[in-house]
Amino acid sequence: MSAILRPRILLPLRKVLQLPSYGSSGHGRVSQAWLSFSKHAYSIRVQNRPENKCLDVTWEDGVTTNFPHLYLRDHCRCPSCFNPQTKSRAIFNCIYDSYLDSAAKDANLSQDQQTVQVDWENDDQHPVSHFPVKWLRANRFPTQDEIAAMSRIYLKDRRTWGKEMSGNIPEFDCQQLHQDDQTLYNWLKSLTTVGLSIVKNVPQEVGQVTKLIERVGYVRTTNYGPTFQVKSKTDASNAAYTTGGLGMHTDLTYFNYVPGIQFLHCISRAGQGGENQLVDAFKVAEDLRKKEPEIFDMLVKYPVRYYDVGQDFVDFYQLAQHPIIQLHPDGEIARVCYSDHARSPMLTVPQDQVMTFYNAMNTFQKYVYGPDYMVNVTLESGDMAVFDNYRIMHGRSPFTLSGDSIRHLEGGYVDWDEAGSRMRVLEEKLNINHFTGIA
Repeated sequence: MSAILRPRILLPLRKVLQLPSYGSSGHGRVSQAWLSFSKHAYSIRVQNRPENKCLDVTWEDGVTTNFPHLYLRDHCRCPSCFNPQTKSRAIFNCIYDSYLDSAAKDANLSQDQQTVQVDWENDDQHPVSHFPVKWLRANRFPTQDEIAAMSRIYLKDRRTWGKEMSGNIPEFDCQQLHQDDQTLYNWLKSLTTVGLSIVKNVPQEVGQVTKLIERVGYVRTTNYGPTFQVKSKTDASNAAYTTGGLGMHTDLTYFNYVPGIQFLHCISRAGQGGENQLVDAFKVAEDLRKKEPEIFDMLVKYPVRYYDVGQDFVDFYQLAQHPIIQLHPDGEIARVCYSDHARSPMLTVPQDQVMTFYNAMNTFQKYVYGPDYMVNVTLESGDMAVFDNYRIMHGRSPFTLSGDSIRHLEGGYVDWDEAGSRMRVLEEKLNINHFTGIA
């Protein structure tokens, strides 16, 4: 999802914590005094401290933010410093644009109490900056409590699951996803929450994966093309293109930047077999951390090397390595990355730790294949499975073809950057009181 933000994330934090928003306009002179917002009956206090090159703003909740003068000059909102059309910085940095020694000689709250005016010392080219109070409030530096709240926003309304997901996978109608933005948002939200969904009533023809991905963003092209066709081939360039079973895995582990969301459209199902198995690897990782912490630590510590060599959309030799379990800086689970058929014999583990690491991998697999975690799904023709490739491990049972039957799936990927962007666009468009953070 993660996981692509507004400035400094406090604006979305305000939305989630139900903090008030403020308007803006006008100017005047009021300094170092409590002032009430006439519209919202909140108070702030503004005090400039030239000797410390700092502007102190005390908010209605009692928190004081100490804005360094350099920070304020660095983020001036005037058109010469911030382009309102592109919504991006028009200046580069304090060295390139020569404002390292910026100092404010005065700072005052406007008469309408919505804007802070900062007057700069010895800056004839740029004597004044104006900061909307709502912008300062949105970008105040976080307290420890707010940092904890940010972590919850970034990560999740995630809900991990095991075998109880059988028969309860969220389902969405293809036509509604194409026609209704609220349904599109609900679908993407379910992917951030439980990590998978089934799209029903998809036309049984090639091209539907691309069409649905384009409702989100744009297709992530790989060495197998913009999309790929999963059929049994005599000259298979990948294990998926045979009639054999596939062990539980995440896709494209041999990429350094692994695609985030996978689409599998069943155009025509097999005569017999070919069922899909799905496991929430975050649930597995959570349980390993609780029940077998030494195993968990080994899976976090040592990366596994993966490779893919062959010819398909292009000639390729993909190579990357990832720990099986990857963590966010705060220790939350960020990603699970594992694929047996792409696993290299070259280990990144010290010799005296090889058997310990094998024990950790084997324990991980016992959980993954355990009945408490696995869900079996048969995709019917016209179904499309869509799931979080950072989280959901999937596999396939062997299948046989009878008569003129053929098993045909089309697959593709979109990155979580695009899905997160689409959700934030929809949250603005539909006035949804939520903010999607980083996966």
